[in-house]
Amino acid sequence: MDNFELSIELEFCAAHILKGHKGKCSNLHGHNYKVEVCISGNKLNEIGILLDFADIKESVNKVIEKLDHKYLNEIDYKPFIEGKTSAEYIAKYIYDNLSKDFNTSNYKVHFVKVHETSKYSVKYSKS
Repeated sequence: MDNFELSIELEFCAAHILKGHKGKCSNLHGHNYKVEVCISGNKLNEIGILLDFADIKESVNKVIEKLDHKYLNEIDYKPFIEGKTSAEYIAKYIYDNLSKDFNTSNYKVHFVKVHETSKYSVKYSKS
């Protein structure tokens, strides 16, 4: 069976405190995050595409707008309020929010990858 994977990358900035961390991350600090979202599926539409990149971008932007230039510890998401503002939970937050738009019989969110820096990233999926 054919399988197609569409990926886009967007960026946002946010501040946070990682409660319980035994290093500098327990202090207020921020990151310029890069987010990669991958949608996969096997059924192309009548013009030969799985999804329009613009539609994926629009949905991802709606999710990351809730995070961009915000203090993550104050966002209404239980792990964030508890101080669990790690890249792992950011990836899960984005994945779960996008799943509402993209988990259909034709395609689904394959993974969300959050780059905290140019060298450190987290990839989240439900596979």
